[in-house]
Amino acid sequence: MKKLTIILAIVIIAIVILLILKNSFDISFEPVVSNIKFKRKTIYEKFKVKVVKIGENYGVFIENIVASSADMNNRHIKVDLYIETEDKSTTKLLAKNREQTVYTIADVMTNFKTSDLSTPNGKRFFKEQIKRALELKYGKEKIKNIYLHNMVFN
Repeated sequence: MKKLTIILAIVIIAIVILLILKNSFDISFEPVVSNIKFKRKTIYEKFKVKVVKIGENYGVFIENIVASSADMNNRHIKVDLYIETEDKSTTKLLAKNREQTVYTIADVMTNFKTSDLSTPNGKRFFKEQIKRALELKYGKEKIKNIYLHNMVFN
């Protein structure tokens, strides 16, 4: 018991000294903590964005956009799509702001039930909503069309 008390006292004294030194020399532990890299990405962060030129048209191909659906039973939607833009500069802007672009699309996805996306009219409305959301973010008349490449429900 005496050894445990001595060890505990040494640990407490070391912590107090460390805190005094930290305040005296304005030492921050933030660089140590901020350099920790978490290797595992969540399913929502595993998207891929590629700039593509098809004929004379420029666009961005985005794979693996995942979002929860509006269904009440915890269903998810995974979409791969191609965004055709009006010009090369818009394409570069979409690719540069890849996270914003993907999260804008994922936000639209959360408003749809899987049953809404099973019909041609539902898919057409889904693409219109994505186009509208991207135009609000990047400007009117910047997005020509949205093409769904792949859509999977769980």
